[in-house]
Amino acid sequence: MPEPDSRSEASARSETDVRDDSDANARVSETSTAADEAKSPADKPGSAATNGPAKPGDPVDSMADSSTGESKTDDAETFDTGDRDEDDAALPHDSLDAFFRSAVIYEVGLGFLALFLGLVLGPDARESLPNLMAGDFRQVAEGLGWGVLAAIPMGLVVFGVMQLPLESVRRLEALGEEPTFRELMRLSLPSLFVLSFCAGVGEELFFRGWMVPAMESMLGGSEAIATTSDRGAAADSWLAIFTRISRPTWGALILSSLIFGLFHFITRLYVVVATFIGLYLGLLLVFTDNLLIPIVAHTVYDAAQFWLAKRREA
Repeated sequence: MPEPDSRSEASARSETDVRDDSDANARVSETSTAADEAKSPADKPGSAATNGPAKPGDPVDSMADSSTGESKTDDAETFDTGDRDEDDAALPHDSLDAFFRSAVIYEVGLGFLALFLGLVLGPDARESLPNLMAGDFRQVAEGLGWGVLAAIPMGLVVFGVMQLPLESVRRLEALGEEPTFRELMRLSLPSLFVLSFCAGVGEELFFRGWMVPAMESMLGGSEAIATTSDRGAAADSWLAIFTRISRPTWGALILSSLIFGLFHFITRLYVVVATFIGLYLGLLLVFTDNLLIPIVAHTVYDAAQFWLAKRREA
C-alpha cells in the first residue's frame, strides 16, 4: 500500500485541533453563563444589596424593576393628577371670597334698585316697613315674631314637594352636585346666614315692596297697595278675606310672583315652587301691611335651607 502524504496528515490534524478548541470554548462559555444565572441578586453588580439602598437618580437595573417602577410612577402621577383636578375644581380662598362678595352685592343691589325705582317712578318700597323714627316698635316686634312663624309653612310645603316620587324632584335633588352649589356650600355657615339676610331684604324690597304696589297701580288700583286691613276684613272668615282682595291686587300678586319664579329659574319645578312662595309672601304683605314679615320669613327660610344643606354635607 502506498504511504500517506505527510502534508495531508498535518492538515487533517490542524482541522481537528481547531474543532476541538471551538468545542472547548463553547463548553467554557456555557459553564460561565450557567454560573452567572446561578448567582443571587445580591451577587449581581449594581444590585441594591451590593450598592446599598437606591438613591434618587440611580438607574433601574433590570427590565422587571423598570416596569415595576414605571407602574408605580404612573399610579403616583394619576393620584397627583386627581388631587390637582379636585383642587382646580374648587375655588381658591380668594376666589371664594370674591364669590361671596358678588352674591351679597347682587342681592343688596336689588334692594337699592327698588329704592331707586321708588324714588324715580314710585311707589316707595319703604312705605310698608315699620317707621322706627315714629316709634313703631310694636310693628317691628310683630314683624320679627310673625316672620319667623311664617317661614314654617314654607319649609313644610317644600319638604312635602321633595318627597314626591317625580323625576323632576330627582333632578332638583341632583342640583346638589352642581359646581355652583358645591362652591356655595364651601362658605361658612355665618357667611350663608349673611347671604340669607341680604336675599331676604333685597328681594322682598324689590318684588313685594316695590313691584307689587307698582303693578297694582298699573292695573288700575291705588299706588299704595290695598291691604285687607284697609277693608276691615280681620273679623271676617278666611274666604271673605280672599274675596275682599281686589282684582288689581290679585293681578299684581300673580304677575310679581311669576317674575319672582322666573328670577329663580334653576329647573321647571323650582320655578313653580318659587312662584308659589312669591305668592305666599305677597299675601303676607296684603294681609298685614308689614313688609318686615315677608322679609323675616324669606330670611329664616333661606337660612334654614342652608343649615340643613350644610348638615347633609357634613
